Amino acid sequence: MIHLGDVNKGATVRLPFNSAGADGASITLAANGTAKAYVDGGTTEITSGVTLTEDHDAITGRHFVSVDTTGSGFTPGSDILVAVDGMTIDGKTVNVWVGSFSINRRRGGVSLVGLAQAGASGTVTFPASAVATDDYYNGQLAKIVYGTGAGQSRWVTDYVGSTEHIVKTIKEAPEGTRWLVGTELNLVDRLAREVLPQNKIVQFTATTICMCSTMQRIDPQHLAWTLENLAEGKVVNQILVPDHEAVLAKLALERMLDIS
Repeated sequence: MIHLGDVNKGATVRLPFNSAGADGASITLAANGTAKAYVDGGTTEITSGVTLTEDHDAITGRHFVSVDTTGSGFTPGSDILVAVDGMTIDGKTVNVWVGSFSINRRRGGVSLVGLAQAGASGTVTFPASAVATDDYYNGQLAKIVYGTGAGQSRWVTDYVGSTEHIVKTIKEAPEGTRWLVGTELNLVDRLAREVLPQNKIVQFTATTICMCSTMQRIDPQHLAWTLENLAEGKVVNQILVPDHEAVLAKLALERMLDIS
């Protein structure tokens, strides 16, 4: 079994292995078996995105397993074990560990130091100097060293860099420029105040808006409660909108997911 080290979430990992007969000669697989992955030593099998390629480059006995880590089961900060079970080699049933790797878990050093721009239950907005690439800081430890929440630390499980890119672009823009921003209102408000001394104008894309205090209270605990109810067949806090609005809302969500 081989260990391929640490990889970024979304990477495709390829783990090679060989098959041989009793005499030591390379032999093809009479039955391919099932390639699967396990997270953090658990027993839940992940087969989606895990594929076996037999006799690579038409060479007998040389195979590999590909693991596409874009799937939801491959969590940043986790260790992955990869196996192939149920192969038939030289008339025998063979189950084998192929290899292992980790996802965004072992980056060394301190990659970002600065003043957080905002914080809420389960989230923090990194400094404007943060890298604007989605998932860049996944698997790293975020620690508050002073101010509100000093001493707390959490592993980053899902970093969204698009908002950081907005902040960085506006802060680095020439003085006197004007911007329309379509993102979370509190961020737009705060950014507008910060760049006002440089005569920069930052406005929300909507001319009128009603603050949604309920939306601002969304946190991991309430999300988990909602999902647990759905798993039990209960629909809680259901919001109904006209069909044509539902179609447009779904389209917007799909586009956000496509580019994230």
